[in-house]
Amino acid sequence: QYTRMRALQVNDQKVCGASLIAAGWAVSAAHCFFDKNGAPVPASRYTVRHGSLSRSSGGRVVGVTEVLTHPGYGSRDK
Repeated sequence: QYTRMRALQVNDQKVCGASLIAAGWAVSAAHCFFDKNGAPVPASRYTVRHGSLSRSSGGRVVGVTEVLTHPGYGSRDK
């Protein structure tokens, strides 16, 4: 039904949605990869759930190996 939708998670809690854009690649909003203080959160802390209509169970959960953010994200000068 929503075959390209993913749930981006930290500690099994959904933090953002994500969309599959190619095999092994998903895109999400840049703010999802920073903590409350604006520090980047390591990719190893994230998982992605897919193949389930529930954001907290079912489907398959895979690890995140790399996070790429736009170089201009967070810049107030742009």
